[in-house]
Amino acid sequence: MLGYVLNRVYWGKCYGYEAVKAVVFGFAQGIRCFKARYYPDNDRSHRLLVRLGFTDQGLLLHEAIVPNRSADVYQDIRVCSLSKEDFYAATRK
Repeated sequence: MLGYVLNRVYWGKCYGYEAVKAVVFGFAQGIRCFKARYYPDNDRSHRLLVRLGFTDQGLLLHEAIVPNRSADVYQDIRVCSLSKEDFYAATRK
């Protein structure tokens, strides 16, 4: 499972893209598939993952506790995945 958090100061500067791209080069180590989770309203994370070839796998309802809130406030989470073949096809474009 892949996750990342960037300080707002670094948003939109391609740091997330470069970091995720470096991690998914784990395919060279024999990993067959990566999965990533993000909040449904996080458009930048969605665009970053699509740019690298991730495909949507669905919505998990009430999956995460919202940070800095009481433990009974839950947030939906989107899940996507990336196969080795899809990654190489997306990064050749």
